[in-house]
Amino acid sequence: MHIAHINYGDVLKSAFADPKEAELYVTSVEQISSNSNIAAVILHQAARLVWLSDRVEEVAKGRPALQIFFFIIAAEAVAKLFYNYQGESESKVYVRKFFQELCTDEHRTLLSRAVKRDDIFMTAEECVNFLYKIRCDVAHEGRYFHLLLPESTIPKDKSLSQLDSHGLYYDDVTIDPYISSSDLRQIIVEGSVRASRLLLSPEGTI
Repeated sequence: MHIAHINYGDVLKSAFADPKEAELYVTSVEQISSNSNIAAVILHQAARLVWLSDRVEEVAKGRPALQIFFFIIAAEAVAKLFYNYQGESESKVYVRKFFQELCTDEHRTLLSRAVKRDDIFMTAEECVNFLYKIRCDVAHEGRYFHLLLPESTIPKDKSLSQLDSHGLYYDDVTIDPYISSSDLRQIIVEGSVRASRLLLSPEGTI
């Protein structure tokens, strides 16, 4: 399938209780009469980038840094659209704003137990900085093969000590990730849909 023909609702359906609800929501947002329907652009941009990350898994399985590259680009794009940023820089600032202001407390809690550095969990903010660094390593240096992530998600009723992580050295620091690419994908999808809802809410809350 060509990216021009993707089904946005299908890509974003994991943010909804029912796939039909995803289709209805995307259609309703697209039908809003506006010269600049930013909420629809947010959904489209997020879906395109997540769709590309899914294709990466098909051709480069086991290289999650490439998926993270697209996830972080999506986070930046959504935040810049949401806050109507008109410049050409401030990438890290807007990636942080996506996770800190557009995502939920539940997402930030998940990030706060996602990665250990030298046997200590990174804070949610530190985890976002780490993900952004991975994006930069892929974009600027072509480093996409230094990171491994667990294939399964973290069950809420299971302690981290019962899970297998992938201990590795990343820039001379021992890194133990406990979050999967699927978890990160879900955060991006849910955060992007939430951003569109916030944009359309009269009170700016949902």
